[in-house]
Amino acid sequence: MTILWQHVEVSRLVKGRPLDNLEFLQWLKRYCDSVNGGIMNENYNPVERRVKVGKDRNHKCSVKSSKSLQTNMINSGSGNTLSPNRTSGTKQFRSNEAAGGVNSSVEIQALSKEITDLKSAVDLLEKERDFYFAKLRDIEILCQTPEVENFSMSVAIKKVLYADDPKESALEEAQDYLNQRLNAVEDEAEIEA
Repeated sequence: MTILWQHVEVSRLVKGRPLDNLEFLQWLKRYCDSVNGGIMNENYNPVERRVKVGKDRNHKCSVKSSKSLQTNMINSGSGNTLSPNRTSGTKQFRSNEAAGGVNSSVEIQALSKEITDLKSAVDLLEKERDFYFAKLRDIEILCQTPEVENFSMSVAIKKVLYADDPKESALEEAQDYLNQRLNAVEDEAEIEA
């Protein structure tokens, strides 16, 4: 395992210059990729991990952080301060997220399984579609060969294959055509006899 080391100049990062921050994030990504081999852990559930960490912390830690946040808001007289309502809303969102973490991981697993099942069903349907399309294409090619192109059966099959309107039944039109051709052939046979 290769260990990447870089001196981090916090003063440059604090200034908020995008290029410095981007450079640091690129280094951090390279470091993370070197640690886990560039493979993202699919079993990683950040919500569940936060719930576990939240249980380990004691209540005093959260009280200290909220007091220091309030102190920072009061001491920084700039117009970019957060209102107390906004911070409490963020805390409420995080506590709701942590409470639903276990249920959401089960739900995520169920949805992932459903997605997998749906993908396999789509693959099967696509294979079936391609199979029948290939069959229809073979029939079309057979009907277009010069030897059988003018046979009444070939013409009837082409009427079904090339029907434009899905609402109307092309089968009835093809059957009518075949019946007319058969009747014409029978009439010619009677006239010759």
